[in-house]
Amino acid sequence: MVRRAQRDTHKQIRHKTSGQLDVGRTSGVQGKREQPKGEVKHALASDAYLTAQGKAELPSNATMGRGGPSSIVAVRQREVARVTGRKALVLNSGSSSIKFQVRQEGGKTLISGKVERIGEDESKLTLKVGGTSFEIARPIKNHEEGLRLLVEALTDPSRGAMKLEDISAVGHRVVHGGPRFKEPVRIDADVEQAIADYAKLAPLHNPPALAGISAVHKVLGDLPQIAVFDTAFHATLPEEASSYALPKEWREEGVRRYGFHGISVENATARAAKMLGRPLEATNLIVCHLGNGASITAVEHGKSRDTSMGMTPLAGITMGTRPGDVDVGVIFHLLKQGHTIEQIEKDLNNRSGLLGLSDGLSNDVRELLAAEATGDPHAKLALEKYTEDITEQIGAFLAKLRGDVHAIVFTGGVGENSGVLRERIVSHLNAFGFSLDKKKNGGEGSLGVDEANISPGRAAKKVLVIRADEEGAIGEAAFKLTRE
Repeated sequence: MVRRAQRDTHKQIRHKTSGQLDVGRTSGVQGKREQPKGEVKHALASDAYLTAQGKAELPSNATMGRGGPSSIVAVRQREVARVTGRKALVLNSGSSSIKFQVRQEGGKTLISGKVERIGEDESKLTLKVGGTSFEIARPIKNHEEGLRLLVEALTDPSRGAMKLEDISAVGHRVVHGGPRFKEPVRIDADVEQAIADYAKLAPLHNPPALAGISAVHKVLGDLPQIAVFDTAFHATLPEEASSYALPKEWREEGVRRYGFHGISVENATARAAKMLGRPLEATNLIVCHLGNGASITAVEHGKSRDTSMGMTPLAGITMGTRPGDVDVGVIFHLLKQGHTIEQIEKDLNNRSGLLGLSDGLSNDVRELLAAEATGDPHAKLALEKYTEDITEQIGAFLAKLRGDVHAIVFTGGVGENSGVLRERIVSHLNAFGFSLDKKKNGGEGSLGVDEANISPGRAAKKVLVIRADEEGAIGEAAFKLTRE
């Protein structure tokens, strides 16, 4: 039972109904679940936490931890965990979105969803519980408001979701951990400051992560928060792979290759080793994380040996809206032509890559394939450049690993779902012993499984497709660092 602290200072607030939240169900049962007699209710309105008598009340200052209801949230976590198993809320915060999952210890996804278009009038939250989906459409002005809406939806009894005190930790994806963070860490003020300091290396990615961390402080109080870094897996890069040929003082300021997509690559590497029946330390792979952001990683003995991205996520192969490797002299040329550094940075991040090569047509591979089929020359150029970059990088890493590669792994949205591009890429690698079974490879769309070997039956060198599970890796890190 949740105890009230300083009950004379509490103020009652009225529940919001599903109608007030503009809830539109895309599927599922109609009507509300009847509240069982004697059950402790949970607040549907922001900042409302209910007493055993079922009255919604705001927590007093005595119950607040960094702006959140820490004592109320944490009061029964240990007891709940013993009975139901621990649960973690996993957040992947973007500049205008929050992807989320509730994970049960051991790997099961209980709830998933996304808050989209934060800061716009047409914001919405999509929540999936089991086989049922719900949608809440309303303006969401910032990440804190998005997280409050997320918590409201998670704890709404009519959706049969969960209780707030069931959550034992929050795990965050943080893109850049600089040279400091080589493994997941529990977040404190010092860690937050470091993430903020490294925002200069990932200006589009670290600030949203900080916004998500701040929102949890304000909405969920002292709930343990864990940061899992995209750069951490690449901490094993040897100096010759991480160093740029630049002046010493630049390198001492942290200018080096860090690499990204490490959470995805590490997860895919562990699963690939199991699929191959090999010990992790005896597994060599080339992992292709292909999505709107894309990178290729050479994995030697289960560890990152080299990777295509650099100090920032701009480097490497052609991506959805980022160019990959470009002659740095281009920047000087554009500055001399009167372009501002702010505009150049924006264009490199948002108007380049597949979008730029297709003359603004699309950064979506599916749309480009459809346009290519109609004879669109810009779509054709974009896809040819994309394929060329990927195969060239794979070739370079095959050489770096002396050809001793047990499998090429495709993961990420494009890697998992585009059989056409997988076939185009692997067709360039037949001479190195890699080939596809066209039936296993499929066409466009998901293969319908989390893991697949799409090589011919007796092929010595494998081609694997592994569905990315960054959330699962983050959740397990959160459980590990908060395990009693």
